Amino acid sequence: MKLSIPLLAVAALLVASVNGDFHCGRSDGLCQNGGSCDLDTGVCACAATFTGYDCSAVMAEVDKGNCNSTSTCQNGGTCHSNGTSYTCLCPEEYIGTDCNTLRYEVTCSPDSMSLEITPFVPSFLGTIFVEGNQGKAACTFTDNGGVQRINITDINADCGNATFDSATGTSTRCFYVLFNPNTFTSRDQRICAVCGAGDTINKTIGAVNVTVIDSDLDSRTLGNTPLDSDVDMALYVNGSAVTSPLQLGDLVLINISLSADGLKRFDSIRVERCVATNTLAANNVNYKDAKFIEGSCKSTDLGLLMVNDLNGTVTGGPEVTFGFSAFKFIYGSSVDVTCAVRTCQRASACAPVNCTAGENTGYGRRKRQAEGSEDKVLRGMYTIGERQTSDTTAVQKKEETAECTMDSKMITTVVALSVGLLLVLLLCIILIVKAILSRTTVYRDDTSSSTTHLPHLPTLVSNKM
Repeated sequence: MKLSIPLLAVAALLVASVNGDFHCGRSDGLCQNGGSCDLDTGVCACAATFTGYDCSAVMAEVDKGNCNSTSTCQNGGTCHSNGTSYTCLCPEEYIGTDCNTLRYEVTCSPDSMSLEITPFVPSFLGTIFVEGNQGKAACTFTDNGGVQRINITDINADCGNATFDSATGTSTRCFYVLFNPNTFTSRDQRICAVCGAGDTINKTIGAVNVTVIDSDLDSRTLGNTPLDSDVDMALYVNGSAVTSPLQLGDLVLINISLSADGLKRFDSIRVERCVATNTLAANNVNYKDAKFIEGSCKSTDLGLLMVNDLNGTVTGGPEVTFGFSAFKFIYGSSVDVTCAVRTCQRASACAPVNCTAGENTGYGRRKRQAEGSEDKVLRGMYTIGERQTSDTTAVQKKEETAECTMDSKMITTVVALSVGLLLVLLLCIILIVKAILSRTTVYRDDTSSSTTHLPHLPTLVSNKM
């Protein structure tokens, strides 16, 4: 069917000029020169003398030195020079020394598309795949020197067929960009490439429709499952215990504290380890796990999703509270969090661990001097519910608008046809009346003419006699 459509944009390279590609929470060190990352918004707060979305440009060097007519920062890139050479700070959708390479590129042909993506991280360790086809090699991008690539036909038995719109002559495919190969987070991307009239790439951040991904997987029971009477563990969102499905990116607080019984025996606690799993059996081929805390310190597995210590915000007493941005694993919509906690009668036994030189940044708190300690294990669980992508919402609104537009057009057409028929009917009536009147006038003329000549007839007859 597509072959009957005129060849549109063969070998044409297009990319949408959409902002929002940069999020400093996707990798360590994206905020340069001492800048700090707001993990919620993904925006860097730069030191006073630096600028740029990643704090890489020195304010005093912007448009200075070698930044003149010979510099070649393209596509809106900002030039800054240290006096001997210049550097371009590229807009988020461009890369390269002179900002002349698109971060997202699609090449369209009559029956396929090729897509190249350069993720906005120093070293991409995640995965990119055709929507609904995670884990399939034929549907997964391959790395080529930091550029992720795929070439896929519109009719494809492995990855499903592209969505073809016969009205516009366009084919659409959507892809997921996961910056961690095992998890979905609100910082990941859903990208839809459209080949045809006005080829585009539409990008959304944090818009992952988990129902499409895991439609065949069951949800698990929500809630908290403390396994020890001395220590309580609870999951909170917006100040309330988790009792319903969450959305990707929701701020989840885990509060671990001594219970009323525990306060009678212990004075302090320290979180030794917290691990998240996708609730599947450990021997299941799709089992996934990742650590929040290891050795009482923030783990590199999920550390970028965690916010700073938030102690004493939910309950009183010796406690540890940490927060993180809600996520899910690529298999399963439920996340189980298991924490190993040390309870101490002697305060020094639960002293915070030095995770970095000179700082007590471990997940532990002291109350008063005591003796003895015990290790406890606690669990909590949450589920990620369906989140409709902005693209889907836009499509629904477009369909609703199209239906309304179609209804309006149909009404207008019916009214126009009715008016037209009425005019034709009136015209016919006028013509009929005119014809009748014309015949009546002719008859009268003929009658008048006969009456005029009759008086002469007797005279003619009289002369002949």
